Amino acid sequence: MSDERKRPIWPWNVALLIGLPMLYVASFGPACWLADRDVVDFTSVLRAYPLLYRSIWQKDENFWSQGLSCYAKSGMSSRTDLEIEMKLHRAQLALIEERLANR
Repeated sequence: MSDERKRPIWPWNVALLIGLPMLYVASFGPACWLADRDVVDFTSVLRAYPLLYRSIWQKDENFWSQGLSCYAKSGMSSRTDLEIEMKLHRAQLALIEERLANR
């Protein structure tokens, strides 16, 4: 193979290492919005985004968790934070019951 046809692979690696985590975080908001509208179940959102969920709902007062919380709640149709928290607690209890049943 000639040198002209060899292309460096490092730009693709950098794009994947930066782009995939950004897409993961960016998809958290729409997943919450769909779960709020009962298109998907909140338990599947909790399974797919456990770290993001924990950082938001543990009531951390840092910039990251506040921004992520505002992003997740911005497209939700629920009127109050209490409604959202109740839905999430129900989903969390369902996950716990599922894990206990699988033991």
